[in-house]
Amino acid sequence: MIHVELELWLGSGQELGEDFQILSPLRSKTKVEIPEGTTLRELLEAMGSRNPGLKELLFEAQGGCLKNQLLFIKNNRLDSPSRLLEEALADGDQVRVLPVYSGG
Repeated sequence: MIHVELELWLGSGQELGEDFQILSPLRSKTKVEIPEGTTLRELLEAMGSRNPGLKELLFEAQGGCLKNQLLFIKNNRLDSPSRLLEEALADGDQVRVLPVYSGG
């Protein structure tokens, strides 16, 4: 088993339940223990199936796909979501999930 830290910058910490520590009105985090070889996508799908609040934040209502407007940062590395979601997680990894912002 490995340990991974997941930090969400999605603004609904109280809706996530007691598994998540609320750091601010926008940030929540949790530490999870998962089997070695688990990908980020598998982790998020498993957590979403157990936590309706998390599922609503991360997944589209229709089709169950991860929302397109999310960024994933793994160990301070921003990369293509498709690449990060399919990489196996390692012990001690830190993952942040943020919304995509735009404007001018």
